[in-house]
Amino acid sequence: MLTMSFDKLPFIDVIDNVEIHSFDASIYTARLIIDGLIYRLVEANQKSYKRRSAQQIKKDLKDFNISHFELVHKSAYDEMVGQPTPYDADSTNEIRVPLALE
Repeated sequence: MLTMSFDKLPFIDVIDNVEIHSFDASIYTARLIIDGLIYRLVEANQKSYKRRSAQQIKKDLKDFNISHFELVHKSAYDEMVGQPTPYDADSTNEIRVPLALE
């Protein structure tokens, strides 16, 4: 997957979508969709960009031109509810929730 360093964001005209990915109870990362390409957001030192809340990510990105935000959660428990595991099928019980831009 491509990466985008946080310090490069001021040079991007429009970020089409920000996917905030939820992991565990309080770890969130971000993926950016720019001109149809998906980028994993990283810190200026190339370490993973992680925050404790989706709200913190939105706050960090408030000064950039973003068309759409969404929260994405993939369940690790598909097999517990009778769903195929991600290794068995192309689909999982991924949840996507649109978030307000403000």
